[in-house]
Amino acid sequence: MKTVLLIALCIAIFELLVTKIVEVLGCKASPYLIFAVVDLTVALLIVGFALYDFKNAVGEFAGILGQLALMIGGPIVAVLLIADLILWKVAKSQDKEQE
Repeated sequence: MKTVLLIALCIAIFELLVTKIVEVLGCKASPYLIFAVVDLTVALLIVGFALYDFKNAVGEFAGILGQLALMIGGPIVAVLLIADLILWKVAKSQDKEQE
């Protein structure tokens, strides 16, 4: 359980770091949108690695790293994307209330 939480924390910190770097570089997009794009990119990288591992691995444990990446990384990325959506909706509703 601690390993899954550590992986989730590492992915979230990486995505927040990339989001902050893009904001500093002068991107005018919403930070929620940037986070979602980075999150989807990480998801595509996980799927790409899993497919590569399925196709090219040999031996008794062929494809096990790809399966682990999908089983652990996939839900983590999905939860982060859902959390980003919820935070975006809350921020959007608070902006409407202030107007």
